[in-house]
Amino acid sequence: MENMPPKALVVDDEKYVCFIICDMLVMSGYLADSANSGIEALEYLNSHTPDIIFTDLNMPQMGGLELIAKIKDLLPETPIVVISGTADMQSAIEAIRRGAWEYVIKPIDVGSLQHVTGRALERARLISENRAYQERLEDLVLERTQKLRDSELRYRTLFDKANDAIVLIQSGCILSCNMKTGELFGHNPDDIVGSSLISFSPARQPQGIDSNEKLALYERAALGGTPQFFEWRCVRRDGGAFDAEISLTGLELNGVPHLLAIMRDVTDRKKAAAALTENACIRRELDIAREIQRSLLPAALPNIPGIKVACRCSPATSVGGDYYDFFTSTPGVLDIVIADVAGHSFGSALLMSEARTILHAKVRADRPPATLLTAVNELIYDDLCRAELQMSIFAIRLDIHERMLTYANAGHTRPLLYCAASGKVEELDTEGMLLGITREVEFEELRHGVTEGDILLLHTDGIVESENAAGEFFGTKRLEKLLTACRHDGPEVILAAIFDELESFVGDCPPSDDLSLVVVKISSLC
Repeated sequence: MENMPPKALVVDDEKYVCFIICDMLVMSGYLADSANSGIEALEYLNSHTPDIIFTDLNMPQMGGLELIAKIKDLLPETPIVVISGTADMQSAIEAIRRGAWEYVIKPIDVGSLQHVTGRALERARLISENRAYQERLEDLVLERTQKLRDSELRYRTLFDKANDAIVLIQSGCILSCNMKTGELFGHNPDDIVGSSLISFSPARQPQGIDSNEKLALYERAALGGTPQFFEWRCVRRDGGAFDAEISLTGLELNGVPHLLAIMRDVTDRKKAAAALTENACIRRELDIAREIQRSLLPAALPNIPGIKVACRCSPATSVGGDYYDFFTSTPGVLDIVIADVAGHSFGSALLMSEARTILHAKVRADRPPATLLTAVNELIYDDLCRAELQMSIFAIRLDIHERMLTYANAGHTRPLLYCAASGKVEELDTEGMLLGITREVEFEELRHGVTEGDILLLHTDGIVESENAAGEFFGTKRLEKLLTACRHDGPEVILAAIFDELESFVGDCPPSDDLSLVVVKISSLC
């Protein structure tokens, strides 16, 4: 189909003329069809598209001039050649006006027909190519224009949506800025254009340097090819000051030097950095406090024949309110205290430190547990009241010679005693209020005999009140079972078993209270 010769339509009411012209066209290498009237020609054109049309002017029913007009409406790009038997100049002009390309007088020979046909088809080809080229050019222009618009929109969007303020400066004057610049300075970006960075700066920077002079130095260096990166104190529309990091770069646009400033408010970042520094100092102070509090616990375990001891304190925070201690003022006699100040603050730790000092001063062989607790309460009562805190404490004296425990309780968690003779676990308890409730208070004191294999377990409430993810407490019963199960083990093994079981029980739940535990096992009696 691509190599088929051009097709012509010959329209003439004289069939013989149509035949002659068609024959000459075919001889010249074209395809040719004929119609014997204007109406027949239009019917043909409804289903065919010839490359060139030849028509007579004087035809019945529809003259050539009318046919030319209708063909132009139907096929405006198809060349039309008039072949007329009259040399009427007026008719020729009218035919050309209506859209005919050529006007030829009958009779026409083969050479003339070839010349006219070739010229008309060549002209049609050039017009078609020119139109196609023009359309391609228009499409290309539209495509490039759309790309430019898309690119401009894309960069404008990036420009306006950037998290940093972006400012274009020429000769100290702001030519353009994005939306973030408006947010930064509290102005409409259009109002910022035409002003300068100095308009949004205090007279002097925090170091006392003149803002005009300092900014001029930065601008000269950037225009000289050395990008500048500096911190700058700025002022918002409402007068509020803020610190910004500014990256200032020199560039040329159309041969004219410009400055590009990218700005970011670093006020919050500086505050966060200061807070981090402060937190680091606080953490360091907490570490020191933790080490100091740890040093207040016994540095060495008591060394009394027939008694083995293990202990551990695990604060819920850096510092805590738990405390235990051992005193051996008389051979064969061990005084033990375990205490808990409410809370996990520095106040709790300080009061516990005060209690330690008092205990070290008041524990004597002639001062049994109940008397000791009374003396401690009298001395620490005022400080506990001012701090609005209370302290629980359990004091116990183990006399290995008398095989006797003497104990008193000031509102503390009841210790457990595994009795080897019965194989049962008992709770040791007496009547007594928390320290800090009232100044005048008496504490009940009780005694309990001991034998070889007995195990004493003193603990703070953080052990039994530890919760798991289901909200269950570790509880005293678990502690009793563990103590019974480990009755043949040494204190260190018992201590480790309890903490391992506790860790498994709570899982990932963080401790809500300090955890302190003292295990004393009577291995032999005198």
